[in-house]
Amino acid sequence: LIAALARLRDVHVVLTGFDPRDPALGRWIAALVERAGVSDRVTMLGFRSRREVFALLRRAVAIVQPSRFEGWSLLVEDALAAGRPLVLSDLEVHREQAPQEVMPVHWFSPGDDAGLEAALAEAWRTHAPGPQPELASAGRKASFERGRASARLLLSVLAEAIEDAG
Repeated sequence: LIAALARLRDVHVVLTGFDPRDPALGRWIAALVERAGVSDRVTMLGFRSRREVFALLRRAVAIVQPSRFEGWSLLVEDALAAGRPLVLSDLEVHREQAPQEVMPVHWFSPGDDAGLEAALAEAWRTHAPGPQPELASAGRKASFERGRASARLLLSVLAEAIEDAG
């Protein structure tokens, strides 16, 4: 993310989520930002309450998840609920989780700085800061429907297991 940002001049990134129990990580990221010469375009907020983070998400141009591997991402779910476009590494779980028909998604290959740069530039160029209630409503509906489908699948698996055991 920092390498991609170093080649972009107009994009500003807000970083949150540094674990206060690991201050060395925050210092390492701050040093990386400084070495890349992007301190003027990176705001490091560190650990914030869920309410503060959600307020930031609602007002962002897009939400970036530059993972090389990921489980089911709460950040992606929160971005959908906030109605914000996504910039995501092209992982199978992200493809499953981020419904492109509901929310704009800009994809890049994991570890591909140039691909992330292009995705960030496109998101910055094509989206305005939020909030956008219609996108948020569609995102929440998609998350709810996915949750309902998962619950139905779990119930069918449990019913089959009970039937097989009996």
